[in-house]
Amino acid sequence: MSKQAVLIVDDEEELCRLVGIQLTGLDVTVETVYKPSEALNLIEKKEFQLVITDGRLPEMHGFELVKKIKESTNTPPKVFMMTGYNDYTDQEAKKAGVDKVYLKPGDLKNLVDDTKLFFETIV
Repeated sequence: MSKQAVLIVDDEEELCRLVGIQLTGLDVTVETVYKPSEALNLIEKKEFQLVITDGRLPEMHGFELVKKIKESTNTPPKVFMMTGYNDYTDQEAKKAGVDKVYLKPGDLKNLVDDTKLFFETIV
């Protein structure tokens, strides 16, 4: 079995780096991209068990990215969304295929904790 993998998609490079560092110690590969188009290209080549994406991205909204990811993969990954804006409901997020939403920067610890828990449960 290949190593478990996380894809982080956010146009804030420092935030990507911070989340990646927080996941150090897990037996997972962490890859980071800054644009939705980069994420979609990478997902065509590699399987990810978890995608952590921003809600507001260049090129398209995170909901649109999630929909495209879920449509283009045989085994859709779990999706956590982090956002600095609380301008949509949990129902809208669920409908778009998002498993859980975190407000940034305040919920980052919960995001990291839930990511660790997720990988512990699928091993």
